[in-house]
Amino acid sequence: TARNIYITPDSTRMIAAADRKLTVINIRSEKVEFEIPVDGVVEGVAIESDKHMVIQRLFLQVAGLNGFEVMDYASRKVTGKTVLPAATSGLAVSPDQKTLWVSSSASDSVAAFSLPELKKVGAVTVEHGPASIACSASACYVGCAGALSVIDRQGMKELRRIPAGASPGRILLVE
Repeated sequence: TARNIYITPDSTRMIAAADRKLTVINIRSEKVEFEIPVDGVVEGVAIESDKHMVIQRLFLQVAGLNGFEVMDYASRKVTGKTVLPAATSGLAVSPDQKTLWVSSSASDSVAAFSLPELKKVGAVTVEHGPASIACSASACYVGCAGALSVIDRQGMKELRRIPAGASPGRILLVE
């Protein structure tokens, strides 16, 4: 069963994250192009692409891992792992492809990592269990208990909270 589905930056494929695999599907033909086995249950995926929208890496939120795995898309191999102090709740790559944002409900925080280096460049405390995350050109939106937290990407601070029901589970930005 697919847990989540992600559209690639060029809108030609979707990636379905299932229990122990990623399935890449051509949107036009609706046919599976290939599957990538994964050691663990994939709970979230963030996609890094180049300026031509060609996928470079996938960042995988894997059950039981405090942190995330890094997969080279061309080779379809995990090339690294970043271990964090607490479990990861959500992942998002900024639209400019310069930052990976990682939320953790266990630590009530959202961390930012520079791309492509994956160097931690900051963190923001976000109370009430930050979970899913999505980024626009200027802000990141994090689903928390009862609200969306709006984070200033440049200033690395929480700007405000937008009431959004009991537990906003998924966030989709349409600009």
